[in-house]
Amino acid sequence: DDVSIVLCNRTTCRQIDDRTEFKATLAMHDVDVLVAPMGAAAKCTGKAGAPVVAIPCGVDKAGVPFGITVLAGIGSDARLLAIAGAIERAVEDRRLPKV
Repeated sequence: DDVSIVLCNRTTCRQIDDRTEFKATLAMHDVDVLVAPMGAAAKCTGKAGAPVVAIPCGVDKAGVPFGITVLAGIGSDARLLAIAGAIERAVEDRRLPKV
């Protein structure tokens, strides 16, 4: 299955205040999921009531962990898990941070 994704930044995520705006954002871009840097989507995920998956992607040169947050439409939990699984498999050099 094809998947449509739009990348969001912190500003876009802050503008999504509720379910209506979240649905409108998906519809405006005609996408299945929104992808944002981990942490950027924290404020909109609870307000939107949408399913979300956080995917650790590795560490930067300084050893700081980073990842992405994937958000899908309300009621799209199974589709989100399938998409997140595909993204996770595509992230090749995934390393856990040293704790």
